[in-house]
Amino acid sequence: MSDEQLLSGSNVIERHEVGIPAPESMINLVEGIVHSRHEGLVHTT
Repeated sequence: MSDEQLLSGSNVIERHEVGIPAPESMINLVEGIVHSRHEGLVHTT
């Protein structure tokens, strides 16, 4: 294995580890946006 292959391999692992919590945080972000929009609609009606 060359250094470049080792580097790309570790990059894939790092991205995978970073990507694990992403769906949950994305759901929280979307829920926050939907909640704030819903409150805005409730206040304007």
